[in-house]
Amino acid sequence: MTDPASSPLPHPFTTLIGRERDIESIAAHLRAVSGSIVTLVGPAGVGKSRLAIAAANSVEADFQHGTVYVDLAPVGDPDHVLPAVVSALGLPDEAVAAGQLAQYLSDRSLLLVIDNFEQVVDAGPVLNSCLAGAPGVRALITSQTPLRVWGEQEYAVEPLPVPPAIGPGELEPGMLERYGAAPSVRLFVSRAQNVRSGFRLTEANLPAVVAICRYLDGIPLAIELAAARSNVLSPEALQHRLTGSLQLLSSGPRDAPDRHQALRIAIEWSYSLLDPREAHLLDRLSVFAGSFSLPAVEAIAANAPIALATSYYVDSQPPLPPDDGLLEWTDVFDLLDALVDHSLVQRVESSDDDPRFRLFQTIRQLGATRLAERGESHRIAARHATWFRALAESAWGPDGVPALEDRWLGALDADSENLRSALDYLSEHDPPTASTMAAALIWYFYIRGRRVEGIRAIERVAGTFDPALLTPEARARTSFAHGNLLALFPATRQAGIAELESVLGDLRTLGNDWGAGYTLMALATLAEDDGDYQRALDSIAEARPLLEAVNDRATLANVDFHTAVSLFGLGRLTEARALAATVAFASPEHAGLNIAYALHLAGLIDLAEGRFVDAAQRFRDAADFSARHGIVATASELLDSTATLQETRGDPELVARLFGAADRHNLESGNPITYPERIYYDAARDRTRETLGSARFLELLVQGSAMSRTAAFSLMRQTLDAIVENVERTPSPPPLPVFGSTQPYGLTNRELDVLRLVAAGMSDREIGDTLFISHGTARTHVRNILGKMNVPNRSAATSIALREQLVDFSEAG
Repeated sequence: MTDPASSPLPHPFTTLIGRERDIESIAAHLRAVSGSIVTLVGPAGVGKSRLAIAAANSVEADFQHGTVYVDLAPVGDPDHVLPAVVSALGLPDEAVAAGQLAQYLSDRSLLLVIDNFEQVVDAGPVLNSCLAGAPGVRALITSQTPLRVWGEQEYAVEPLPVPPAIGPGELEPGMLERYGAAPSVRLFVSRAQNVRSGFRLTEANLPAVVAICRYLDGIPLAIELAAARSNVLSPEALQHRLTGSLQLLSSGPRDAPDRHQALRIAIEWSYSLLDPREAHLLDRLSVFAGSFSLPAVEAIAANAPIALATSYYVDSQPPLPPDDGLLEWTDVFDLLDALVDHSLVQRVESSDDDPRFRLFQTIRQLGATRLAERGESHRIAARHATWFRALAESAWGPDGVPALEDRWLGALDADSENLRSALDYLSEHDPPTASTMAAALIWYFYIRGRRVEGIRAIERVAGTFDPALLTPEARARTSFAHGNLLALFPATRQAGIAELESVLGDLRTLGNDWGAGYTLMALATLAEDDGDYQRALDSIAEARPLLEAVNDRATLANVDFHTAVSLFGLGRLTEARALAATVAFASPEHAGLNIAYALHLAGLIDLAEGRFVDAAQRFRDAADFSARHGIVATASELLDSTATLQETRGDPELVARLFGAADRHNLESGNPITYPERIYYDAARDRTRETLGSARFLELLVQGSAMSRTAAFSLMRQTLDAIVENVERTPSPPPLPVFGSTQPYGLTNRELDVLRLVAAGMSDREIGDTLFISHGTARTHVRNILGKMNVPNRSAATSIALREQLVDFSEAG
């Protein structure tokens, strides 16, 4: 499994103004021995988040394991707080249990910056319990209200200081410099210059600027919103407009703090500067959780069509509320651009070229209120859910076969909060559709390590509707998804196997070759993990013709990979090596994510055969591929592999430390070591323990387990580099040629299987029956073999195969 990257602090695009003393004081609290939680408390828009980031940057060097940022703005349920923390830490989602998270944090030197806690304040006690036994961990929290937990240090974040008002005729010499140094005035001037580069603070406009800052009570967000209008309004005009809005919008709750009213006034006033369509769009944007894309806005907040791709599992277009009154989607880009200019919508960094946007939480909340007042909340939420359901289904083709492309997974990553929000809405308003959407996301839940979330999404609506409302195909896919996810966990493994065995019959009855084939592969993998390699091969042999029938190349690569694993387990290393190589050195378009697994397996086979330099190179390749593609898979196991490889070359103390790191990070990543590789790792451990003695071996294991993921993987990489580079500097046999080039005549592994049966004298019909493929497919394989070998008939191909030892009958029967 790769080393998941933790969530870094956001990088602000503007400078923080007027918070120098706050930063010093907060840093002192964080460095204090007592108390694990420091809560920045203050009204919305006061700048708590920005201040927390700056304070965290100032003390980052004091924390050995760095700083991790957790944004709770999209989280509305206290039960989702620990999953958000676990996700930001890069841990597998099964670590959401408070005890497991507490154990992970217990020996860390780490700063958690947890933003926007006010809507989930009930999660404070459980978070505090996770920190109680972690003396090296501090949580810097922003919230509109304190958490009220033991050990909490509250830090009140006040608005920026504002200077006294300047009445008519009160302007004095030196006042421009003195007042211009006030933090609130400096903030206004800085943000005004962002939208109008020629803006300058002068004696003429100073009274108006001061008045604006005072009207807005020094609240940074309100000042920034006002200053953003400097591109069209002078400070004097701005003051006049704002004053008018204060008179109109000052009828908030009498017991609400003045600052809250000031912020609402600023936002309401900013609304008043929008034309009706801009304001309408802003209200509709409140339906999004987290960031959002332009196409999503065009379809959800406007009237661009939302269509589900033709799917084997979804047989009808979902009904949507009437689209009368929706904005024209062709106008959305200009309207959205205007909202960005008004500083009401923010552009956010994206991993691709498509822009993404988000709302401040305070603006989102106000927009949601206005949307409800318009009577549109349900209609827009229904469109939102339908759009993201379509995104979830977009990987599944009309033949029922998924296409697991990086771009699909990346799109789901960007909209993970929106997907969760859509599932929440559908679970309440349309449980059958929620069930099918959750099942459609199985591969996302699996590959991205969100397996518990997937199980919960399916089980949340189970029993709340009549299953007959779903098509038989959709019911089968839901059981398929549920069984696959359950089988990954020891506690639910047998239940998962039982569900997979049950749904296998349904898939066969439906004639779903891919579903039946992949279910057989899931059962084969579970047998393989138990060391029952022959049973695994039997399931694979049954699955292969079904998957060949639908020509799912990525899944067929997975078939080859697991065949190679079982052959490796049976000691048939030559066959396993050749088969693993065909996957490891295939193109990503053909083999997909299986390349990472096959590279690792190829390295293990090289290790078993004594090809140590090749093994080190393959392990490096596996780590690099996994990192590039964001695969949450077996990178932590590479620590075991590297330790086992190093054991053959000496330095038992290094080996023990690597094994210690492997133990810890395999546990934390939820990656149990299974057969067949476990045999090799255990043997290397036993030899190392015997060399060092049990006491020293245990001491070094503990040292290794203290290493962070970053340190452990750095040590692993250094070890692998040293093996490769040292051998290159000293006389030794050269590395073997690239595996992919060793296949003679360009024959595939399947074609080599067919050639062996041709050499045994079988007809096309007999070959098809033996390999569980159609007779026509067997005939096509034979024709391709004759063409690649450039021979006229079977006899000639057999002669060459025997002479050049392309086939091996030693293991026949």
